[in-house]
Amino acid sequence: MTSTELEEIVPVLRYANYEVTSPVDDGYNCAAWAVGDNVRFWDPSPIGAYHWPDGLPRDRSTATYILAFETVGFSVGGDASLEAGIEKIAIYGLNGQFQHAARQLADGRWASKCGEKEDIIHSHPYELEGDELGYGAVVAIMRRSLTGAAR
Repeated sequence: MTSTELEEIVPVLRYANYEVTSPVDDGYNCAAWAVGDNVRFWDPSPIGAYHWPDGLPRDRSTATYILAFETVGFSVGGDASLEAGIEKIAIYGLNGQFQHAARQLADGRWASKCGEKEDIIHSHPYELEGDELGYGAVVAIMRRSLTGAAR
């Protein structure tokens, strides 16, 4: 897929400073990628062979996704700045529904998996916001300590 094709799917990328860092891979999605899992597709759908933490509701609300990320050690709090020893993810939502998740890299930039398409690196999580062209708005920044974090 070319950058132009990716920008057709995620139009806000036309205005973002990003680079494609992987080929298309439908084996995982943005939620999985954000928490460092690039072998499973995290989705609450009861249909299909998706991963979803036991005991959580099977809906697409941002609140439910936040609960899912808490099961792997993340907690809500902080901002998008780089902090030593802390791993951060940004949760995007629109009208209360989960849209996307991105994770911060060690150099302060952010990484996203664009649906079932490529992984990208972008400068800041807010670059991907937009109700019609992007992933809604960043509704939460979550963080976990890198000490003992499963990756």
